[in-house]
Amino acid sequence: QMRRLRGQYDALQSRLDKLLDLFIDGKIKEEDHNRKLTEIKEKQQKINIELEGYTDADESYHITARTVLSLAQRAKELFESSEVEEKRQILSFVFQNLSIKEKRLQYSLRSPFDVISKVGNDSLLRGLDSNQ
Repeated sequence: QMRRLRGQYDALQSRLDKLLDLFIDGKIKEEDHNRKLTEIKEKQQKINIELEGYTDADESYHITARTVLSLAQRAKELFESSEVEEKRQILSFVFQNLSIKEKRLQYSLRSPFDVISKVGNDSLLRGLDSNQ
């Protein structure tokens, strides 16, 4: 999407260059030049606003990803040093569908911890298996 927007912006910039050449060569009137200049600049401004939105969303995504990875890396330490209520919150944040079946803990990880666990970047539950 960003590539497409940048391509559109560059195409508009090329049109601006051609428009200026036409005006300098006297092939279009000043009023026509100014009208088209304003039209193209407005389109470029809209594209810039869209690109900024993608940039902000991308930055927010990376901040969230760093926070989640940091939590995953420090999960054991955070859990062990927490009070009972904090431990409940951590468990609720990481797990869903906690249950005990035939004296065995059953669980599923919430997103994105499920992906982190599968990828194995930082084994959140090193050595644990929902069927132990």
